[in-house]
This record gives sequence, structure tokens and C-alpha cells, in this order.
Amino acid sequence: MQRTFIPLLTLLVGAGVVAFLAYGGWLPGLVHKPSTSGTASTIGGGTAGSATVAGGSPMRLDSVVALAKLQPAGGVLELGGVPGDRIERLAVRPGQAVKKGDLLLTFESRKLRQLELEGAETQLAEATDRLKAEQAFADAQLREAQLAVDVIALDELDVLSQETRVKSLEEQSKIAARGYERTAKLSAALTSPQQLDQLQLQSDQARNEWVAAQDQIKKLKQGIEIKRRDATAKVDQATAGRARVDATVPLESLKKARAAAVEKLALASLTAPCDGVIFETSADEGDSVAQTPLIRMGDVRTMVAVAEVYETQIPALRLNQTCELSSDPLPRKLSGVVERVGAVVGKNRMMSLDPMQPTDAHVVEVRIRLDDASSAAAANFIGLQTTAVIRTSDAAPTP
Repeated sequence: MQRTFIPLLTLLVGAGVVAFLAYGGWLPGLVHKPSTSGTASTIGGGTAGSATVAGGSPMRLDSVVALAKLQPAGGVLELGGVPGDRIERLAVRPGQAVKKGDLLLTFESRKLRQLELEGAETQLAEATDRLKAEQAFADAQLREAQLAVDVIALDELDVLSQETRVKSLEEQSKIAARGYERTAKLSAALTSPQQLDQLQLQSDQARNEWVAAQDQIKKLKQGIEIKRRDATAKVDQATAGRARVDATVPLESLKKARAAAVEKLALASLTAPCDGVIFETSADEGDSVAQTPLIRMGDVRTMVAVAEVYETQIPALRLNQTCELSSDPLPRKLSGVVERVGAVVGKNRMMSLDPMQPTDAHVVEVRIRLDDASSAAAANFIGLQTTAVIRTSDAAPTP
């Protein structure tokens, strides 16, 4: 009987202590003010938060307490290099302000990458000059072949002229033949044999000239056809040669090789991706590059706090609710408003120094935007863990 009574008594005392601490507000996240009214007032577009205590009765929350970590609004940027390389020059130090594009450090591979880029640019320039020269030569050959085609057009005009001459010679031959026939029908007293022979000779000469002109036209036409086929073949050959010039000079691949060299050269140094401040340099000149970041930096002009709020208290939160953050290292308390409430429930990553607090809790990340004065005060405390008190009974107006 005595053995059974002692564990039961211990359980009852423990439950009483937890209930007393919760009601007194010593447990973070369960701070409340006694309310004589059982109803919740409507503030900032939503009702005041509530939590459930033992027995199932709702208890109104005027504020939510959570752990929060300070960081730049754009996050902490971690910059690294290609593993296996070595740092040649470190151009910045922690606390130094930098502008976007400022050189942070260079690697030993930069000299080699610079030579590779110069080699790629030289190859591209040489190939471009060679391509222009070969294109000019191919264009000249194409013009020469086209000129032969134009000459054929002149030969065709000559054929037309010869056809006109043939028609004239044909008519002359016919006239000479009719003259001979008329003279041959006359009596011998009117014509002499010598006259007939002379007319016969003239008729034969006219006919022979006509036949010769016809043969010459045939030869001209055959020659034009041969020239046309030859000129067409030369034009096709010159056109193919012009296309072959464009295909044989690897200009596009050389351009891509140059672009790759530019990217490799960019990897041989680190430049600031934005305006900001250097938080940490984790290596010195001469050190080898590993998988870990070499430089951490960020833009501290706008600071935020990322709070881990218990999942059961998320319904009490609204956008633009005011928040106050405090920590011993800070010169003063910081102010901000709820900017975003997460939608993913996960395990807490921040641990409270209070041994009474659970080490394994389900939380939701809540982003709190600090005002300008608080951002300036928090700029030198990146990653500092603070205590955030979000006033669920108040919501600031949307700016």
C-alpha cells in the first residue's frame, strides 16, 4: 500500500507544478492575462489567439513567446569554389562592405583559365579570318561561273542575227534560181550560152551560201548548248563550294568553346552577388578549396527574425502583428511585424537554455520583418538567438 501511494503522490505534485507554471506564464508560448469575459475580441481582422489547457477549456493568449534567430532579409549567402583549386588572393576581410560585382577572392586556376580564354579567342579570330577569305574566293568563282551564263545570252543574240541572214540568203537563192529559169526559157537568139552559165553560177553560189549559213547556225546552237551545260555545271560547283566553305570552318563550335572558357574563367574568382557585408572568411591565401563555403555575406540593410512557434499557437497569429525581440547581447529591444507565417510543421532547431523546455517540439517558422532602426541595431548580430514576443492582441495596419 505504501509503495503504491508514493508514485501516485509524485505524479500529483508534478502535475500541480506544471499547471502552476503554465498559469503563471513561466512557460514560453503560454503567456496569458486573466479575462473576466469568456469571449474573444476582434482585432486586426482576426480574433485573439487561444490555447487549450488540461480539461479542454480554451484560454485566451494575448501574446506568443518563441525563440527567433536574426538574419538578413535576403539570407546569409554562402560562396564557395571548385573543390581541388587553391586560393591565390583574398581581397576582403570580415566586416567589410562590398558592392555587387566587387572582387572577393581569386583562385590559382585563374591564370590557366585566362590563357584558355585567350587561346579560344585567338582560334575564333583565325577561323573567322579564314572563313572570310575562303568565302571571298568561293564568291569570285561563283561570279565567274555566272559570267559564263551571261556570255551564252550574247551567243543566242548572235544566233538570231544569223537566222535573219539565212532568211536573206534563202530569198537571194530563190531569186537567182528564178532568174536562171526565166533566161533559160528564152530563145537562143536572145541569150548566149555564156549568159546562161553566168546565171547558173550565180544561182549555185546563192544556194551554197544559204546552205552554209544554215550549217553555221546549227553549229552555233550546238555550241551554245554545250556552253550552257558547262556554265550550269560550273555554277553548281561554285555554289557547292561556297556551301562547303561554311560547313568546313567550325565557327559555331569555336564560339561555344570561347563561351565555355569565359564561364571557366568566371569560376576562377568570386565576386559579390549583391551589395552587402562580409560576415566570415573561412580560408586564407594558399588554402585548398573544399566543399565548405569560403565566404559568408549578406545585405544587412533589411533584417528579419525567423521564429519557431509551436504548432498549436499558429492559429493565434496574423500578418502585421507587432513583435518585440530581446537578447542579452543586444543594446536594446528590437521591434518588427509578422511578415509571413509558414505552412510546414517541422522539428525545432533552436534550443532554449531553460531546462524545463522540451527539446523536441513541432514548430512552424514565422518570419518577422524588423523596422529600420532595429535592422541597424541587429546588423552586427547575425545568427543571434533571441526571444520573440508576438502580440496576438494587436495587429499593425498594412503599410
